[in-house]
Amino acid sequence: MAGRAASGASSARERNYPRGTAPAQFALGDLRIDPQSARRRPPAARRAPAIRDASSTTRSIPPLDLLWPLIESPGNTTHLGALLLFKKPAGRRPVVREIVEAYRAERLAPPFNYVPELLGVGAPHFREVANWDPRYHIQHQALPAGASYDDLLRLVADLDEPMPDRHRPLFRCWLIDGVPGGRFALYTKTHHSIMDGATGMQVLYAGLAKSARHTVPTPGFALGVPAPLPQSSGS
Repeated sequence: MAGRAASGASSARERNYPRGTAPAQFALGDLRIDPQSARRRPPAARRAPAIRDASSTTRSIPPLDLLWPLIESPGNTTHLGALLLFKKPAGRRPVVREIVEAYRAERLAPPFNYVPELLGVGAPHFREVANWDPRYHIQHQALPAGASYDDLLRLVADLDEPMPDRHRPLFRCWLIDGVPGGRFALYTKTHHSIMDGATGMQVLYAGLAKSARHTVPTPGFALGVPAPLPQSSGS
């Protein structure tokens, strides 16, 4: 499984990219984060049918959050993206597949289970859904043999380009194998209407382990938004 993701599919065709050099990185424990990005325009994605759940509830969309989908266009997307690099642990060769399967078995927590309904009866609102397509939202890909960090960035640029499908929950994750140096990558994007950047980073880090483990930590999309820190009562 390699190359560009096909919308709604769990695998992609292999794509060969020209080789390049590794980008700059900074570290946090055993986590490697790549700050660089690139952009390319992928082919148009097929729209998925709207998700309906008879037992779902609705939540009004605050005016500021509603602004993001209203100003969004294919050439001016308003989602948040993060690319993380990890070193594979010794002795766990299928670790990426293990993470993919664990993520797909989780249940979504708010606001990752929100589907926007901007038109129709009543004011614009989010509908909370219990049903979701794990193979669409959590995808497993691999760079071709001999790929470089530039290849990874080109792939991520292709994944980042499309607008989120508004008929589904407004997030997606890709686990990318075959990164140079015995590494793998996690790329995730979330629409700004359900989460701001600072909160998104808190949720992302909450789903990571601070030390090597033999289990997969619960990902942020299954944890939801953390409770706000108590404010100090200084004078």
